[in-house]
Amino acid sequence: MRYVLSEELLEFLQRGLKSRLGKKHGIAVYKLYVRRLQTIRDIEDDRGLRDHKGLHYEVLDRSNYEHSIRLDQQWRLILWFNEDAEGRYMVIDHIEDYH
Repeated sequence: MRYVLSEELLEFLQRGLKSRLGKKHGIAVYKLYVRRLQTIRDIEDDRGLRDHKGLHYEVLDRSNYEHSIRLDQQWRLILWFNEDAEGRYMVIDHIEDYH
């Protein structure tokens, strides 16, 4: 599936997960993030996200347009969808401590 990264997420990654989450936890979350991006690349469309049970893909209660994919028990990748001339694509917005 085609995706883009939001400016907020890029800035978060540039500042470093290690500095925001601590060295050990930041590295673990980053590795999970990279693994999820690889999985998203391999999926055809958002139906594939729903079918892939390991992602724990869901629509967030607080919003009609925001969705999440679980990185681990604590952290989630928050995303939404947009459309252009090439079709539907995913915007990966940010990583959130989801409790």
